[in-house]
Amino acid sequence: MEKVIFNKLTIDRSTLTREKMDVGDFFFTILYILGYRMEDLEEDMLKRETAKFEFGKVVPTLFTIARVKRMIASSNAPEMTKEDMLELAKKMKAMFPKGFMVDGIPWTEGPLLIVQRLEGFIRRFGNYPAEDIEKATERYVAAKRNTPYMKSLKNFIYKEVEQVDGTTDLQSDLYNFLENPDSLLNPLEDWTMELRE
Repeated sequence: MEKVIFNKLTIDRSTLTREKMDVGDFFFTILYILGYRMEDLEEDMLKRETAKFEFGKVVPTLFTIARVKRMIASSNAPEMTKEDMLELAKKMKAMFPKGFMVDGIPWTEGPLLIVQRLEGFIRRFGNYPAEDIEKATERYVAAKRNTPYMKSLKNFIYKEVEQVDGTTDLQSDLYNFLENPDSLLNPLEDWTMELRE
């Protein structure tokens, strides 16, 4: 069977309705066209640990589901132009403190270097709307300002940390704040106040 290769797949629900198909019919048929059989697919996913047995059925792991949701969200977000990204970088820079951190590292870099960092973030974590990134940055700064836990803008976007075993661990407070949009909507509501009273 000839494999169909595509970079991007967009499904128009009205087309599915017109063709009297649902999303399940569509994806099952796509898998068939690509040469997959359900039994082989399940076996392969179990081997790669992207699926597990649950109540007698093969289901995707929570991690796999989260990754797919992230890919869907990323593909739905409008792609930023260089100009949009530069504008966003300037806004993010303006939110962070001026000058240097205690260890002499600058709180922020120049806008063009911030753009490079944002491009690296998008490659690693997917595309997000500029306004969501701006709001996540705002919440982060409000939550961490004047605390020893606040990172430089560069490391807030993402940071690669080498582990003892030689592997690299990817950390991103920006990603965490994007994925938890309700966190610290009002940073003045500090739950630790109850512990201190």
